Parts: sequence; C-alpha cells; structure tokens
Amino acid sequence: MSIGVIVDINLKPGGAEKWTAALKERFPTTRAWDGCEEIYLCVDQNDPEHLMLVEKWASNEAYANYANGQWRSQALMS
Repeated sequence: MSIGVIVDINLKPGGAEKWTAALKERFPTTRAWDGCEEIYLCVDQNDPEHLMLVEKWASNEAYANYANGQWRSQALMS
C-alpha cells in the first residue's frame, strides 16, 4: 500500500528562491530512489515563503530507507 508524505515548510523572508531551486534540483535523485512514486513542490500563491513538499512512496519501508539516507541531509546543507 502506498503512503503519502507532506512536508510543510515555512521559510524566512527572502529564502523562497534559493530553497525552491535546491529542492527541485534534487527531484531527479529522489524520483530515482527505489519506492518513490511521486514528488512535487507546491508554492503558496499568497506567501512564496510557504512551501509544501508532497511525496508518494510505495511503502513505509521505502520512505524510511530514503528519509534515513545520510546523503539527504548533507545535500541540502551544502
């Protein structure tokens, strides 16, 4: 059974462009991850610093394998 993951992100003023680009840049890697069925980014039209990352995974285990990957936290911090 598939699972959905929603990440609600509220950025500091002026951070939207940088974070939107950084997240989208990593989408191909995430989409290639075993078990990733879908991922996309939503931007609040009234507040560009409010983002929602929406993901669909094949299973809890597939998402856990992805979420626990060291590469993920290191990549966004660089």
